[in-house]
Amino acid sequence: MVLRGGSNGVAAKPAKGKQVKVTLKLATGRYSASARPVSFKGRLYLGSPAKRTVRVVKGKIARLRVRYRSVPSASRLRPTKIEATRLSLAWDAPRGASFALRRASGPDAPAGRRMGTAVRTKKRSAVDANLAAGQQYSYALFTRVGKRWTGPITLSAGTAPPPGGTAAAFISSPGTVLAESGDVAAVHPTGAGVALRLRGSGGPPVIGTVIVLPPSTGLPGGFLGRVTAIGADGTSILEPAGLTAAFDFYSLDIPEFNDAPSQLEPKHSGPVFGKRATRSAALKSCLGGSASQAITLKPSVGLGGHFKAKIDKFSIFGKEIPKGASLDMKFTATATAAADVKVSASLKCEAPFEPVMKMLTTSPVPISFYFSPIAEATVNGSAEVTNVGVTATAGFQFSGSFGVTSGVNIGGGPIFTAGALNAQGTIEGSVGAALGGEVIIGPGAGTSGAGVIAGVGGKLTPVDASIGPVFPVGDNRHGACLRTEAAFKRELNLTAKAWVGSWDVSRSVTFDFLKGSTQYGGSPWHWPSNCTQLPADEPQDPGDTAVGDGVTVVEDSTTGSPEQAGHVDGFVPGGKSWVLSTGRIDDAVGEPGEFASTGMGMPGDDDLSALSGTTTYDAAGYEVRLIPDGDELHVKYVFGSEEYPEYVGSQYNDVMRVLVDGKNCALVPGSSSPVAVNTINASTNSDYYVDNSEGAAGYSTSMDGLTVPLTCNAKVTPGQEVTVKIAIADSSDSIYDSAVALLDKGIWAD
Repeated sequence: MVLRGGSNGVAAKPAKGKQVKVTLKLATGRYSASARPVSFKGRLYLGSPAKRTVRVVKGKIARLRVRYRSVPSASRLRPTKIEATRLSLAWDAPRGASFALRRASGPDAPAGRRMGTAVRTKKRSAVDANLAAGQQYSYALFTRVGKRWTGPITLSAGTAPPPGGTAAAFISSPGTVLAESGDVAAVHPTGAGVALRLRGSGGPPVIGTVIVLPPSTGLPGGFLGRVTAIGADGTSILEPAGLTAAFDFYSLDIPEFNDAPSQLEPKHSGPVFGKRATRSAALKSCLGGSASQAITLKPSVGLGGHFKAKIDKFSIFGKEIPKGASLDMKFTATATAAADVKVSASLKCEAPFEPVMKMLTTSPVPISFYFSPIAEATVNGSAEVTNVGVTATAGFQFSGSFGVTSGVNIGGGPIFTAGALNAQGTIEGSVGAALGGEVIIGPGAGTSGAGVIAGVGGKLTPVDASIGPVFPVGDNRHGACLRTEAAFKRELNLTAKAWVGSWDVSRSVTFDFLKGSTQYGGSPWHWPSNCTQLPADEPQDPGDTAVGDGVTVVEDSTTGSPEQAGHVDGFVPGGKSWVLSTGRIDDAVGEPGEFASTGMGMPGDDDLSALSGTTTYDAAGYEVRLIPDGDELHVKYVFGSEEYPEYVGSQYNDVMRVLVDGKNCALVPGSSSPVAVNTINASTNSDYYVDNSEGAAGYSTSMDGLTVPLTCNAKVTPGQEVTVKIAIADSSDSIYDSAVALLDKGIWAD
């Protein structure tokens, strides 16, 4: 109901329930009351205000009752056949009724019996021929019972496109509004949907109306939503809906396409190490380094695939047997994660880039492939190398159907091929490179939470790679042979819809091929290809030792359970490391989605309890007595924990220490604070923190957060024995594991 006077007011009732009370705050004055006809579930209802005018007086309440009643009229206007140039319609009606059917091009049905083009009717049906292929038409059906005309009830349809066309053939559900850009007075996102005001004098749409909005500046992917509330000023609040809510029939066939990869453009440019960044090097964050160091990210992405979708609410036109939906989809991202690196110490760089979008069709609903990329590079050690990274084509394909009677019946699998780039230069350590981001495939690119017949959304990482030397430092082959490993990571869900009559439900379905991590075939790659066969000058140490150059081991040992220590590959980028864990070492290696949390029943450590300020549990340690050749001893390590990020700042402050002759040197750089969950994290000393909650480039650990490789340095006396003790423990409880990794040859002296 609409009230017009000194100000305007709108009162709306949801479709459920027999009555509702609505309170409006209006300026004093006289208002005219009007109630528009409403079509609900194919039937026509007329509203009758108890009085035509209402006077609003300051300090008093004016009351007005409006009744709606069903009127004798045609109902359930529906298609029986849709072709490129012909459309057949049918409807129900009272006995003895006569009809006037009018047609108009576009989304707006004729408002009167003498508007638009007349379509001949025969009893309760009509055939409209000589239509144009791939065009939208709207129909209005008026009914005469006795001497009274009522209506209209309306329907919009899109004919099948001509060969090669990309428009969908469709029949909208009764009450669906297919808006054009000129119909929209104002629209903006609300977080859970959109707020909308339409132009025109007819007032806002009723609650329950499904509205399809075209792409615009405020909504670049358009929007498909259902009106859930109407404000007193006539603003409609829409929440996301699916194609099944808007259409009785929908068929779209986009054949195979492949866009050539193109260089990504950064979202912004900014300073890098005090210098103005080039567009290709617009880095979001860089940890460490100096003005002479730089990582230049040069990613590119091209999208490809096909999209075939169909909704048919009637298995045979005219028979109300819910059938469901079918889908045949393929999506690929051909991605190159390339970088030029000139770094003399550990460094991490991350940069967001402008989204890549492939608009498949705009009519009647925008259907798009959308990819919002983030590229990153992580260097542990030093490197001066160009064109380092991986190029890959990764994605998925699936086909099948889902509906009321058949359930979900979809099969498919991942698509992935890759190869290493021809890098030039040297790496003393390792480089991690990743290119991934958010993927949305369905109606409305980038619209959070929007449903579809089968919409895919989540995180896709076509490239997650680590690059490093094959042979250890000191081997004459060290700088002449590089190894590249790469995996395809995905964390995606499929959203499906089903219905019976007015029942409409959404659910997320997970398939194995839409989640997980898969190593690329042929990985690892070596450059040059035969470099692993290079001869060494003399037999070399294989590198499976925690102690490196400049020291001689006298004796070493570990404490804790044997399950808490191990020599593992991939915990940090670039090869193996010696890891101590407060839980099982096997649980510490893996993916962030896995959970490392085991109470080992082992005692804590008094020194670590003093550092943490709470009781510790499940301590694990490594002790080595050695004789240094030089006067400075170095220990290189990484600390990681499952306590990140949820328990930062809490009592569960898992800690570690590196004692050199009894003095702890595992401190936050430039401070006296011990390394722990509460001292290095996303908000405190974040320059030294790596967020692994969704997987960081080159890391293969379940720990949700880690430090960058840190090195503690201690002055020693050459030739005099030194004792190094490394330990870690849980604080306050024995769950949510933490770990410390000592890099191979991570203890040395010079």
